[in-house]
Amino acid sequence: MEIGHPVSIFCSWSGTGTDAPWRERVLTALRPLAAQGLIALRDDGPLSIEGAVEQEPVRGPSGAALFLALLSPDYLLSSACLAELERGRRRHDAGEVLLIPLVLRACAWQQSAVGDLQPWPSDGLALASRDDPEEGLRQVEQGLQQVLGRLLFEGVRQRDASAAELLCFCACLAPAPIPEALVTQGLARLPHSLAVTAADPSTLTAVQATLEAEALLIRDPKSGGLQVHELLRAALPEQLPAEEQALWKRLALEALATLAIAYPAGEPEHWPLYEGLLPHTLHCAAWIRMEPALQTAPTARLLEQVSLYRRLHGSYQEAASLSEWALAIREQVLGPDHLETAASLHDLAFLYHFLGRSVEALPLLERALAIREQALGPAHSLTVSTLEYLAFLSLSMSRFNEAFPLFERLAPLAEEIFGPHSPKTISALNMLALCYQRQGRVAEACTLFERALLFSEQAPHSVPNLTGAILQNLALLYRSLGRRAEALALLERSLAIGEQTFGPTHRRVAITLYHLALLYRDLGRPQEALPLLERALAICQRAVGPDHPLTRRLRETHRHFQQAHAEQ
Repeated sequence: MEIGHPVSIFCSWSGTGTDAPWRERVLTALRPLAAQGLIALRDDGPLSIEGAVEQEPVRGPSGAALFLALLSPDYLLSSACLAELERGRRRHDAGEVLLIPLVLRACAWQQSAVGDLQPWPSDGLALASRDDPEEGLRQVEQGLQQVLGRLLFEGVRQRDASAAELLCFCACLAPAPIPEALVTQGLARLPHSLAVTAADPSTLTAVQATLEAEALLIRDPKSGGLQVHELLRAALPEQLPAEEQALWKRLALEALATLAIAYPAGEPEHWPLYEGLLPHTLHCAAWIRMEPALQTAPTARLLEQVSLYRRLHGSYQEAASLSEWALAIREQVLGPDHLETAASLHDLAFLYHFLGRSVEALPLLERALAIREQALGPAHSLTVSTLEYLAFLSLSMSRFNEAFPLFERLAPLAEEIFGPHSPKTISALNMLALCYQRQGRVAEACTLFERALLFSEQAPHSVPNLTGAILQNLALLYRSLGRRAEALALLERSLAIGEQTFGPTHRRVAITLYHLALLYRDLGRPQEALPLLERALAICQRAVGPDHPLTRRLRETHRHFQQAHAEQ
């Protein structure tokens, strides 16, 4: 797409046959930029700079054309070329043209009128002296792109300060479509002069239309997002002073954070927005570690929300990295005992556990629980949620001596906070009953299992897999107590729920079939037990493989059943 104001380029050269091939190679490198409408290239031979500026109707956006002096020994020996170079330098100093020395062949250009200017290629080594002249020509093309970007931006800044500010803001972001909400709902809420433009739809539309008409701001046809022209993106970081760059970076991060706070990542309707924000957040996040001034509480909130979005979409390792950054910032900015620090500890522990790093997750949860108990009290929902996670994590790591007292604390708190029919309460009672059973406290375990089952059956919104698990746990306890008829009724109910919830070929169904077969054997009904065991074995062979410990256990039990049946 052509920009609205192509920049005129005038070449001054010696006109000799020795320089002609090198001049042509330079022009060949520049013609693709002319084809894109970025430059208006004068390539018709030696040209007086004064005459060129007077005759050429196409001017750069800042009112200045580019004057390339193609330097060589022949050029510096020509009095006409030197006179033209002197005139070009005067116009350069006056701001009428931008004079750039381009070294074609080795010569004493440093002693000329342009000896104090930055040459092309940037190292000053002549094109003809290089082992790879094409590499030097690439430097020339890159240098020209930088200059064009600076001229384009300067032209915008002279014509419209708001448009220039919008370009600076967008150029700080990733080279990806920028969701318009980031401007209209993120930037617009910040205390900045550009926010006034962003908050006024008519003014913002006018500014965007001007930049789009000149192709300096491009609208993505699929997403509707905005992108800055690549020349401006490449040039703006060098164009702006370091202090101004830092301000725009901070503004970009604050706009992203404002949007993340307004639209939590946990709500699926916000996911399309986060998909658009993701490349910009990751791009901006790279600044955070390098620039302490950008490590703020809103930045941590942004990282937290994007981490949640990535976690919900299965990118756990990336989510963990973002959560680690958020935690480090909150510990530094808010303090190690702040509630938001506790939230980061809890979130990171969840990710570590999922990634198989439970040993690292455990102390994070312990810290989070201590912070929340101190700040919120033991009977707060956030405290109880952390206690619940810590109890289950300890149990999953076979740290029974630590898990049991946690579940004893959890069960009554969950019932108090969430109510008796909450899945959290029912699950806590079920797990505490299992703990008591492991400790040999059978009567207490039985009471808790029965209570959990009652609450589960009374719950207005039942959780079938939880109910099925409680039925099976209580049935196994009844079996151990000799209450086999009651155990049979419970196991049959558990099997029906499992088949309906998970399907008839699920591993959990196989486990229930196994326990039901054992119970039928205890009841003296081996003819009913053997088919159940055969079905359980077939399921496990398909689901987990013939060498899985559960499959081997079923195979051995099946063999014993067959032997016992044959002996009868």
